[in-house]
Amino acid sequence: MFTETEAVAALETNAWSMFAQFGRVDPGRLIDTPTRLVLETDVPKPPYNTVFRFYDEGDRSIDAQVHELLERFERRSCTPAWLVHPTTPIGVRESLDTHGWVCAETMPGMIHTLDDLPPMPDVPSDIDVVEAGVGHGAAWLDLVSTRYGLDEDDSPYLRQVFDRFIGTGVRVWIASLDGVPVSKVGIHMSNDVAGIYGVATTEPGRGKGLASLLTGIALHATANAGFRASVLHSTPMAHSMYQRLGYRDVATFELWARPDEVHL
Repeated sequence: MFTETEAVAALETNAWSMFAQFGRVDPGRLIDTPTRLVLETDVPKPPYNTVFRFYDEGDRSIDAQVHELLERFERRSCTPAWLVHPTTPIGVRESLDTHGWVCAETMPGMIHTLDDLPPMPDVPSDIDVVEAGVGHGAAWLDLVSTRYGLDEDDSPYLRQVFDRFIGTGVRVWIASLDGVPVSKVGIHMSNDVAGIYGVATTEPGRGKGLASLLTGIALHATANAGFRASVLHSTPMAHSMYQRLGYRDVATFELWARPDEVHL
C-alpha cells in the first residue's frame, strides 16, 4: 500500500526518469542534478524543451533561479514549458507569473495499486493490437507526430529515442484499424512503478474506446511484470476514463508556458 507521500514520489520520479531519456540521445541535452531536470532538444514543440524538476539551490532568490532557466529557453527558437510538480518550492508559480507565463494545463497525478484490476479487455474484431518492437518505430513516430504536430525534420532524433529505449524500461502497444495505426500507449518502468505515457488516438480511431483498451492492456502487463503500481499524469479530458479503470487522484501537476503556446 502506498502512502500519499510515496505516491507523490512515485509520480514525480517516474516522470523524471521517463523524460530524461530524451536528453540522452543526440541532439538532446539534459541538465540532471539533485535540484534540476531540464530537457533541451532541437524539436521546437513541447514537451521536448521543459523544466521537469526544480528545487531551491539556496544561494540566490527563487526568482533569480527561475529567470536563469527561462533565459536558456529565450536564447533558442522553441516552445518551452515548465512542469510544476507537487514538491516544487513555494514562489515558483509567482515567479513564472511575473515573467508572463501562465498555467496552461492542470494534470491530475493518479495511481493504481493494481488491486481489483478490471478484466483483461477484449479487442474488437476490426482492431489489431501489437506490442511494439524496434520494427514498429515508424508507426510510433507517425502517431507521435500527429499528436504533437511535429515536422519531418524531427523524425530522425525521435526515431533514435524509440529504437534506443524500446524494450529496455519502455513498452509500447499500438492499435491498428484496417492496417493503419490509430492509437498507442506506452509504459515506462522505473524502480517498482510503471508510468503510463503517450496515450494518443488519431481521428479515424476515435469513438472506439481504444485509449481505454490499450491502457487496460498496459495495466495487466504492469501487474504481470510484478510492479507495485501504475501511475499517470492525466489530461482533464481523460480523467473520468482513468477513474473508471481504477486509478485514484494523488496530487495535481501543472504545466506552465507562455500564453497560448501549449495545449494538451
